[in-house]
Amino acid sequence: MKKHSEREMHSFPASGVILKDPVFRHRQELVRKYLAEFDLERLMYSFRKNAGMESDAEPLEGWDYLLGNMAEGNDVLSDLHANTHLPMITGALHRYAVTGEETYRKAGVNFYRMIRPRTFANGNSSSRAEHFLRGGVSEQAEHWGASRLDRTYLTGGESESCCAHNTEKILEYLLRYDPEHRLQYLEHLESLKYNAVLNAFSGKTGLSQYHQPMGADSRKKFSSPYGDFWCCTGSGVEAAAELQKNIWFEEKGRIFLNMFVSSELHLEEPKATLCLQSEFPKKPGACLQVETDQAVSLELAFRQSGVKNVQAHGAVCETSCEDGFLVVTGTFGEGSFLELELQAEIREVPLGKEKEIYCLKYGPVLLAEIAGTYVRKEPLCLNSEGDFTGRDCVFRPLYLVEEETYTVYLNSGESTEAKDGSSAYA
Repeated sequence: MKKHSEREMHSFPASGVILKDPVFRHRQELVRKYLAEFDLERLMYSFRKNAGMESDAEPLEGWDYLLGNMAEGNDVLSDLHANTHLPMITGALHRYAVTGEETYRKAGVNFYRMIRPRTFANGNSSSRAEHFLRGGVSEQAEHWGASRLDRTYLTGGESESCCAHNTEKILEYLLRYDPEHRLQYLEHLESLKYNAVLNAFSGKTGLSQYHQPMGADSRKKFSSPYGDFWCCTGSGVEAAAELQKNIWFEEKGRIFLNMFVSSELHLEEPKATLCLQSEFPKKPGACLQVETDQAVSLELAFRQSGVKNVQAHGAVCETSCEDGFLVVTGTFGEGSFLELELQAEIREVPLGKEKEIYCLKYGPVLLAEIAGTYVRKEPLCLNSEGDFTGRDCVFRPLYLVEEETYTVYLNSGESTEAKDGSSAYA
């Protein structure tokens, strides 16, 4: 680092100046006193627990306005800044993982129950506050509103990308600590990954969106390489590094496949590689091949809501249904594979209780209308390009939309000009 010369103006170091002013000195002494009396063991509590060490210190508190109410089942989410509080729920569930304190597990489970009615069809939340500050960010974005969604929450600033990334982290914990609702969490993870996490990035540049608008005549606004560095740019980098997460799961030797994204899973015990080949949603099928030097016994599970049928080739298998899963147990040798027929049908998903405002999903994949006008209930055909076409309309998976003007929630209102995420700050 370049040192200043005596000819350049510079401040004398603090060590060379003694304060005499009573107000300045008093404030400085108060801070010094606070630091001297601070119980460092309380600060080190979580670090020691994470390292498997004992600690008699009292953990630091201060989140009762959220976590205390969540644990008691009180919905206080309205008007809170979404991405400030999502990491607090992650922290609560992590604390449960470390200490086993039931209060923090309850806080996480109850939070999920409260966030569901505030969640859009892409699996993500955040929009305007219920009691917003007119002209402020809370009028359009970054907050939670009432415990219901309606057309007023399609502001152009809905679905902050950071929230999607942090919601995924919460769902990972809930899978472990609330197994009774695992099917719901797995389905949410699949939808969130396609429609809000993957959708956060441009398919041409890898740059990220801040907000993910879903109302009439929306546009995606991506960051620029050097002109923007949003919070969602930073979390986007982390989310992109973890796109391979939450496709595969394991529990007590059973392997769960939750998404039909082409990928490989390398197993150490037994020694084998599972290779998933899929072009979903372009084609409603997948092939799961086993690579191994010797025959291995495997127990594979698929959500019945995602898989219609399984056919084994080159393997001796038994298939059963168990708690919403299709379970395949068998012996697999080199080259054996499972042919999977996927559950993929177009269905309507309403916006909260506004049944006339709805979007279309193909299996877990959210569709965006990019041309024409859809007539409700008209049949759509999947073409060779992966688009869904009707008589006078074209839909495309939302995560594949780039520069096109699009509409996710149909009948949500007319717009005279395209809105992108920057409209939240207009």
